[in-house]
Amino acid sequence: MASDLPPWAVRLRAERRTRLWSQREMALQLVEAADKATRARLPARESIVRRVRAYEAGDHQPDDPYRVLYCRVFGIEEADLFGSPAAAVVSADRELTGAVVTIPPFPGYGNRKER
Repeated sequence: MASDLPPWAVRLRAERRTRLWSQREMALQLVEAADKATRARLPARESIVRRVRAYEAGDHQPDDPYRVLYCRVFGIEEADLFGSPAAAVVSADRELTGAVVTIPPFPGYGNRKER
C-alpha cells in the first residue's frame, strides 16, 4: 500500500514515526509551531488530526499554513519534504494564457496559490 502513496505522504508518515509521535501528537506539534496569529486561525485539534491522517493517506497535499508548519516541526526544507513547489496555471483571462509559473509558498495563513 505504501508504494501507492505519493512520496511526500510516505515522507510525512516516516518523519512522524521516526520521532515516535502519534497523529494526535503531530497535530499538537503543528499547533505549537505556529505563530500567535496563525494559531488563532487553526481549527480545533481533532480537525487537525483528521488533516494529518488525510495527508499521510495521500488524499491531498498540505497547503498553507500546514506545509510551512510541517517544515518547521521537522526542520526540513519544503522542497526536500514535498518536492519542488507546485506550479500554477495563470487564469485564462490573463495575457499569459496557459503559462506555467512557480509561486513560492508564503508562510502566512490564508494565502492561497492562484490557480
